[in-house]
Amino acid sequence: MRILEIPIKKIRRPLYHQNDPQKVQTLMASISEIGLQEPID
Repeated sequence: MRILEIPIKKIRRPLYHQNDPQKVQTLMASISEIGLQEPID
């Protein structure tokens, strides 16, 4: 096993994933109309 020291400045967090606003609106309309069918992660 190797242990490496990495400077904090070299560590990058993944970019935040942004949802498609149109898909969110469609999902909201569906939940309003027929209710939640599956749990949302």
